[in-house]
Amino acid sequence: MQQQKILLVTPPMVQINSPYAATPVLAGFLKQQGYDVSQLDLSAQLASEIFSSKQIKQMGKTVKKSKILRKSEVGEFFLSYYEDYFETIDAAVDFLKGNAPELQKYFLKRDSLPEGINFYNFADELKRAKKTLPASDFARMRVSLFIDDVAELFQQIQDDSFQISRYAESISANALYFDELYERCMQHSNLENATYTEALAFERLASRIELEQPTHVGFTLPFPGTVSMALVLAAMLKKHYPAIKIVIGGGFVNSELRDISDERIFELVDYICYDEGFAPWQGILGEHGLVRTRTKTGYHNEFVAESSPSKYKVIEPDYEGIDFEKYIPMYESINPMHNLWSDRVWLKLQLTNGCYWHKCAFCDVALDYIGNFCSCDAKQVADVVENLIKKTGRRDFHFTDEAIPPVLARELSKEFISRKLELTWWGNIRFDKGFSEEVCQLMARSGCVAVSAGLECAQERLLKLMNKGITLESARETCRALKSAGIMVHAYLMYDFPTETELETLEALTNVRDMFKEGLLDSAFWHRFALTVHSPIAANPKAFGITLCDKPLPEKLFAINEIPYKEQDKPYIHKLGAALRLATQNYMAGYGFEHSAKFWLAHIGRD
Repeated sequence: MQQQKILLVTPPMVQINSPYAATPVLAGFLKQQGYDVSQLDLSAQLASEIFSSKQIKQMGKTVKKSKILRKSEVGEFFLSYYEDYFETIDAAVDFLKGNAPELQKYFLKRDSLPEGINFYNFADELKRAKKTLPASDFARMRVSLFIDDVAELFQQIQDDSFQISRYAESISANALYFDELYERCMQHSNLENATYTEALAFERLASRIELEQPTHVGFTLPFPGTVSMALVLAAMLKKHYPAIKIVIGGGFVNSELRDISDERIFELVDYICYDEGFAPWQGILGEHGLVRTRTKTGYHNEFVAESSPSKYKVIEPDYEGIDFEKYIPMYESINPMHNLWSDRVWLKLQLTNGCYWHKCAFCDVALDYIGNFCSCDAKQVADVVENLIKKTGRRDFHFTDEAIPPVLARELSKEFISRKLELTWWGNIRFDKGFSEEVCQLMARSGCVAVSAGLECAQERLLKLMNKGITLESARETCRALKSAGIMVHAYLMYDFPTETELETLEALTNVRDMFKEGLLDSAFWHRFALTVHSPIAANPKAFGITLCDKPLPEKLFAINEIPYKEQDKPYIHKLGAALRLATQNYMAGYGFEHSAKFWLAHIGRD
């Protein structure tokens, strides 16, 4: 019998600045169990090839061969600046990676880079950035926009499904039906029908298959923008390597494929595993019966001993086979938190499972990743962090929890300080009163540079309605403690919550303005409320003043997460969202505090 060998794959396009957490963590776990495991990050592999002089040369050939492209606006622009792109791209990537700091002065010059659509779209941000950012950051911002321009050109010349952090996302977003995606997978499994990027990805994947001869290939599907590519690659594997067992899991699977009933998915994959992948993979590999795993014969959930652990054990990620030099840090915005996410290579660790509050009405509290909370031991985390520093030489960590509890933050900070680890870290928290000034000072001393947290609607009635467990004043107190310690604070904000009035939205914006003005926030971003099927609101919509749309589900269901609903007397949602974002962009840059909330709505207009 052939020995089981596993290849874990991150499909394009997840992120180009850091390894996504799923495959290193699962690889670490399976190696602890004695399995032969390797991993492949196709996001990094493809980014390394697309943003290169080799690809610029290929794009030039494509344009010259196509009469339509040659005469198009994008084709004419690209050919007119071809030499500039070809001669600059490799140096630009090296500069972003930190390998060529001496190029900073050169890239600060206006004529050092061809300036395409992103320089035009972000012209106002660039003007402000030039005044407010250090020269090093402004140079990185210019070069990052240049890379974004190359991505736009690649999309228009080589592959219209490509985006720098997603691929063919529209096909998978809110996809109740599998038809379009299934047909794409069947057609594109023939390489002559595949897109340029799909063919490139399969070429890289097939070379690893030939080299390593795995018995199982696992794809992580964290977001809708990874689904099409992963399933097309799975279809290609079924066609060219039919003996390989194919497994899918990840965030998209956990939230949107829980009720899948379209059996055509099993023409592409053999197993769909849910929640933490550890026990499901053990079942797939024959250690015990299948657990939280769907196959063509049904959903197998017989073995549940692992589903309610009393203590969460941090799995040390395994980075063997990950080439950190292929990752490209980016600096694309004046939003400091958005830049923190992408401006370096982060090692990611999950310290807890679930959320210790798990009561917010809008959240997926019915699912394991929110509702089943358990925490780790601080000493064990510090052991893992110390080992990763020794093995990788890297000291930048992103803790990817739903919300780090203040008690754990305190104990973890003490461990980092006592061991003199000299690391940089950040993560998501709640605006919890447990983050006292003492705790925040410990966090800062241990290397914490930033936190993000949900302020949501930033209005008292709505915070109470959604059962957020905080008040505006308690959030302000937490922000004061964090800022007094020198920790950057980013707020997640929400608008269009059920029963929210225009007046309440404007009140929320006023509250956010005052927090920026007082120096309590560094960064914020507004998201429009989405009703998800696993939330308390979906379970009791009448309590929130809404009615679920009577939309029958298809007999053969693919994905479901966001669900439509009706609500009377809603304000001008599109214009409100645009006004909120415009105002907050100004607050982050230090402008506009003198204006009322209504000013921004009037500035956007209602027409």
